Amino acid sequence: MQDWREIVTYFSYPVRNRDYSRWPDKPEGWVKVTEEYSERLMSLACKLLEVLSEAMGLEKESLTNACVDMDQKIVVNYYPKCPQPDLTLGLKRHTDPGTITLLLQDQVGGLQATRDNGKTWITVQPVEGAFVVNLGDHGHVSTLSIYWLFCFSVFGFDLVNLDLS
Repeated sequence: MQDWREIVTYFSYPVRNRDYSRWPDKPEGWVKVTEEYSERLMSLACKLLEVLSEAMGLEKESLTNACVDMDQKIVVNYYPKCPQPDLTLGLKRHTDPGTITLLLQDQVGGLQATRDNGKTWITVQPVEGAFVVNLGDHGHVSTLSIYWLFCFSVFGFDLVNLDLS
């Protein structure tokens, strides 16, 4: 059995595309916290794209400008305990279609990535307070696959105190 999960997706950027009728109103303050979280994640994604641009010898904002109307989704996955875990395969192998994915894992883990063109599976150990940064399909095209490294890299960020200047 594949894709054993429960999932909720909220489109959060660009702001004009937010459909608040699909966002929960509980717990109290959730919308405000999610809006702020969304803005901070977008700032972080843009900062990472700036670093990639400079590393490629481009102007600092080249990749960010190429993704001017970048969509942002907040996706919450829950993987309930399966009554027959020996029959569960988790999510099927996939790539992320977007430019950049910032994934916040819980401490349970379970994320795997491939290297060697998919020959070797690697378990991505959760690091508390860190995001897994994945360059998606669009990101690979935008960078001419210069950064087709290892699929995932882990960076630690404190979003509350993050200086994005």
